Amino acid sequence: MDARDFARPEKVQELLAKQLLAGRLSVFLGAGISIPMGLPDWRELLRRAFHKAGSSLGRRRNYQKAADELLNGPCKGNKKDFRKLISEALYKGRKGFSFDYATLRANSTLSALAALVMSSKRGRVSEVFTFNFDDLLERYLDYHGFVVEPVCLSDERFWASSADVAVYHAHGILPSPQSRFKSDCSELILGARSYAEVSGRMEMRSNQRMLVAMQSTVVLFIGLSGDDSRLQNLMAITNKQHARGRLEYWGVALQKSPEDDEVKKWNGYGVFVQELSDYEDDMLHFLLGICQQAAKIA
Repeated sequence: MDARDFARPEKVQELLAKQLLAGRLSVFLGAGISIPMGLPDWRELLRRAFHKAGSSLGRRRNYQKAADELLNGPCKGNKKDFRKLISEALYKGRKGFSFDYATLRANSTLSALAALVMSSKRGRVSEVFTFNFDDLLERYLDYHGFVVEPVCLSDERFWASSADVAVYHAHGILPSPQSRFKSDCSELILGARSYAEVSGRMEMRSNQRMLVAMQSTVVLFIGLSGDDSRLQNLMAITNKQHARGRLEYWGVALQKSPEDDEVKKWNGYGVFVQELSDYEDDMLHFLLGICQQAAKIA
């Protein structure tokens, strides 16, 4: 596929459908997939955390540095206390908010994403990687009877998984309230120090795990801005080493009404930007369209 083919949404869906059928489609997720469920973006997460710690985020704009202030200040360097604080800020921002099946099912984006992941004759997503802390996708799949396992990459020690679906958490995992999923993941990639370490050391096992997936599959990016320094390093390496052959792009990023500079940024890494005018509605139809095309091909 050349640039002219990528300009046609139905051709992009066809490409992704063929990769889905062949087991060569991976998905990388960011906060944009969880925010519609009532979970906070990065700034709001830190605002809540500072509030719970008896302080205020104020005018801080360096969120990585702000996270380090929480770890080294109120939490006194104790990572367990830091995880507890961030978990409370992540899940307890809305009084009475629950993650039961009815609530999860009502989210169209989560439903469409799950359709890609669920195994059938029309194939399924090869692997799922997320930069989010939450386990909402795992819970949704679990409700449907799939054997699903969250895998923490941030501790740099993890087993291979034989689950129907393994969801790899690049920056750590914080299981949601009443979740059956538990985690002994001790490291959260949130502060400046932790980001600098994982972004600058591509030889780390977690980075190598993501590079293997990125370089050997077509990658669908959902809910990611592309500004994450770690992701940028991974994409830069992948763009030089991907086994894409004649494909103009090795990945597709779903973005709502992106600016020209944003499109150029993704394109520079070898990733095509599929524009969505209505994020949730267009996302639903685009993802389900991939499944439908794969079913026709199969």
